[in-house]
Amino acid sequence: MNRKIVERAHYTSAKFDADVSEFEACGLTPEWLAGFHAPFVLESQVKIGMRFVQEIPIALNNTIMVIGQIEHLFIAEHAIRENGSIALDQVDGVCISGLESYYDTSHLAAFPYAKISALPDFN
Repeated sequence: MNRKIVERAHYTSAKFDADVSEFEACGLTPEWLAGFHAPFVLESQVKIGMRFVQEIPIALNNTIMVIGQIEHLFIAEHAIRENGSIALDQVDGVCISGLESYYDTSHLAAFPYAKISALPDFN
């Protein structure tokens, strides 16, 4: 998801009838990639296709944790750094807190892999 489509993407979580396309109702464009059975969002620069693996009921709050396996990952090429990490600020990445609050991303810092032998002196 990105800033340009954040509001439209938010409303795709509404409980639409089975015969209603969330894409059409929210003004998004379906994109079929790699023969994957579900459409991706054309307007998104980061696309993840997952396969259902398992669901685990959580009695404490009557919810279900869903576990999936990533099968496809499509990222705009300009957002992939030399080390293979993703520059979320280059794709107008958006984060969510709770069910309805969205935040943009910015790159704060990059650190080497954390090792005890290379621990800086924080004192």
